[in-house]
Amino acid sequence: MKNSGILEKISTKDLMESLTRRQLRSTSRHGKLLFVQLEDRLRLTIHLGMTGWLHYFQDIKDEPIHDRLLVTFDNGNRLAYSDPRMFGRIGLAEDPHSLSREKSLGPDALDLNQLVRRTGVEPANVCTTGP
Repeated sequence: MKNSGILEKISTKDLMESLTRRQLRSTSRHGKLLFVQLEDRLRLTIHLGMTGWLHYFQDIKDEPIHDRLLVTFDNGNRLAYSDPRMFGRIGLAEDPHSLSREKSLGPDALDLNQLVRRTGVEPANVCTTGP
C-alpha cells in the first residue's frame, strides 16, 4: 500500500492480509467501480475516480509515478493502481450488488439488459445503410 488515503472502510493491514497469498479469479465492473473476485467471497473494489487507472508490468522501472497500490504476484509481475489526483478508492466487499445499492449507483450504462428492465423499451436494430 503506497497511500492509505485511498482506502475505503478498511485498514492497510486488513487489506494486505486479505490479498496476501490469494488468487485473483475474475473481474467485473459497474461504471468506474471494478470488482476483482478473490478465491473466497471477497472482492477487491477499485473505484477509478477521474484519473485512476491500472497498469500491469514486470520491470519495477515501469512502475507508475503516482501508484497508490502495488500488488506483486508470485511470478514477479505487478499490478499498480495509479491515481495522480487521488479521487479513487480501494476497498473490499462480499457482494457487488449490495455495494452498488449502498452507494446508490444507477444502472450501468453498458448493461443493456438492465436498461431494458428499467425502461421496458426493447433495443432496436441499428440501421447501417442510408435511407
